[in-house]
Amino acid sequence: MDATELKNFSVDELNGRVLQWREELFRSKFKTQSAEKKDTSVLRKLRRDIARGLTILNQKLAAGEVGTKAPAKEPKEAKVAKAPKVKAAKVAAPEETSEKVLEDKPATEKPAKKGKKPQEGKKK
Repeated sequence: MDATELKNFSVDELNGRVLQWREELFRSKFKTQSAEKKDTSVLRKLRRDIARGLTILNQKLAAGEVGTKAPAKEPKEAKVAKAPKVKAAKVAAPEETSEKVLEDKPATEKPAKKGKKPQEGKKK
C-alpha cells in the first residue's frame, strides 16, 4: 500500500491495518516454510507495509492527533541469565611442606612382571 493512502487513515484505522498485516505476515511465514507457498516476495512486501504504517502512525502521534497509541509489540521471551563462572583461587603450597612430603615417602619397589612369581631361592 502506498504511503499517501495511509496518511488518509485515522490512527485507529492504522492500528487495525498494522495488526492485520502482522497476522498475515505470521501466516505467510508458515506457508513458505511448509512449501505451500512459492512466492516469498510477499514477506518482504508485508514487512515494508508494516514499517510504512508504523512510520505514519508515529508521525500522527507525534503531531498530537487524538487516538490510541501504536500497537504494542509482542513481548519477547526473557532470557535466562547464566551464572558467572567462578575461578578457583590458586593456593600455593609452602616449599617446606612439598620437600617434607617427598622425603617421607618410602621408596617404591617395582612391581613384578605378570606371570612370574618372585623366587626366594633357587634349588639346584
